[in-house]
Amino acid sequence: MAQRQSTGIVIIAFLLSFAAQAGEFSLRYYNNDKYELVKITEVQKTRVTSNCIKNGKPSCKAWSIFLGKPFKVSAQKVPLLGNPAAHYCWDVGAKNRILKADNNEQTDYCVFDDNSMIDSWDLYYKHFPPPPPIK
Repeated sequence: MAQRQSTGIVIIAFLLSFAAQAGEFSLRYYNNDKYELVKITEVQKTRVTSNCIKNGKPSCKAWSIFLGKPFKVSAQKVPLLGNPAAHYCWDVGAKNRILKADNNEQTDYCVFDDNSMIDSWDLYYKHFPPPPPIK
């Protein structure tokens, strides 16, 4: 009986530690000839940098832009070329940067002047939801 309880406790502890880590992960940002580690937190299915979380709640420029109304999308200089989410970073007053995971997958992030970052596609789809799938 004691062994069964201890096994159950170990399983619960493992699941809780996995759940706690599922919301935060790290990416690498190439800055001034070296990579810097950036901690990313998921809030309401949206990925932002951990420096955006203050007192347990998102509070930064990236989050306020995310919650705000859509910005006007500027005309792209080259039609049908490029990443619309990356272009939208510039439209909202941020820079677009590529962050890399350990497996070398790349993700575009909008970087704001307060150093907060948000996944560019999360921001873009919040303001411009994709159409429903064709059936």
